[in-house]
Amino acid sequence: MANPLHRSRSIAVPAAFGLALCLCTVTVHLFLAGLEYGDGLADSSLELGWLLAGAALLGAIPAVAWVRYQLRTPILVSGGGYLLSLVTSWPNLVDSARSAGVSATMTMFELVLTLWALLLAVALFCGFVEYLLRPSLRRYAPVLSG
Repeated sequence: MANPLHRSRSIAVPAAFGLALCLCTVTVHLFLAGLEYGDGLADSSLELGWLLAGAALLGAIPAVAWVRYQLRTPILVSGGGYLLSLVTSWPNLVDSARSAGVSATMTMFELVLTLWALLLAVALFCGFVEYLLRPSLRRYAPVLSG
């Protein structure tokens, strides 16, 4: 029988990481929508639902791989890609929401949120490679096995 503490951890960590990315996306959306020319990240509620579901899954699925299989690369790739795109796109997001004359091209953050399934696939592929390489890595670096 599985340890109940481990079972609750296996649910809580992915839910928390997925919720964190979803709340970050909502915060950015509401902040941008509050600016003078800002519509937020999405024009319709359907688009916003797609972005929020993507942010939640982009956080939760790699966290499940981390908790269940001890794979670190999926959560690093998905979380790192999300945060890197947000940090590099932030000035452009704010500028486009503050002035009417700024270009309407997509920023990297909006691209990551729209094509979240692609980033998720890359993260899971990296996790699969880590899973395949783990036995050979343990042979050469016993410190990594724990």
